Amino acid sequence: MQPKHPDEMPQAMAESIALAIVGSAVTHDTRQKHVALAYKADNSKVMLLHLGWNHLLYHQEWPGMYQWLEVRGLDRELQETFADWAVLVANASPGTPIPYSIIFYPGQNFDVDGHFINQNDGSGLTCATFLLALFSDYNLPLVDIDSWPESRSGDLTWVRKILKMLRKEVRLNRLPAWGWIEQAKRRHKLKRFRPEEVFVTAAMYSGEPLKFSDVESAGCRVKALIPA
Repeated sequence: MQPKHPDEMPQAMAESIALAIVGSAVTHDTRQKHVALAYKADNSKVMLLHLGWNHLLYHQEWPGMYQWLEVRGLDRELQETFADWAVLVANASPGTPIPYSIIFYPGQNFDVDGHFINQNDGSGLTCATFLLALFSDYNLPLVDIDSWPESRSGDLTWVRKILKMLRKEVRLNRLPAWGWIEQAKRRHKLKRFRPEEVFVTAAMYSGEPLKFSDVESAGCRVKALIPA
């Protein structure tokens, strides 16, 4: 599994949707990757849709920097209608901002019009779980959530960093204090879906949810390939 170089997009993009990944050029952390959806719009431009941070959903023309893999396990018509769904979610996001949270509850995260459904329980999305929610709410679950382990090595370090950053959101009144507290309560019992694990589903998904054992080693290999 060899991700394609940023310069190959959009010329080499034969399919309608792809997943894209980048390192510290976006995350500013050599240990952290960031994952996004790339899709080909009706006007032939390639667009990027991704959750950058709390209440920050980005929808932009292909910016380079990202390596990518096409989602080949879906037929072309389904890919095209999924791209339409992505546009719907992007257009709905200003009215229903998406909270960033380490707590992810699979199920209905978006309504039929693409608006985020805030459960007001401290849950939300990350860059990786945004993609999982986008696909699962279109009835295309990429992964078997139940197969993911809790509290893997390295997860708590990541969680502490995120919680520290989210405290600033509380001070700026962009996150309720109780939402931060709910996340802090869950920090020792967490299923983390890493960006590189979600990224590799692009090459592996063929209609059935992938298990953790299917993607773990591929995710590790890809993470080593992506420039820090």
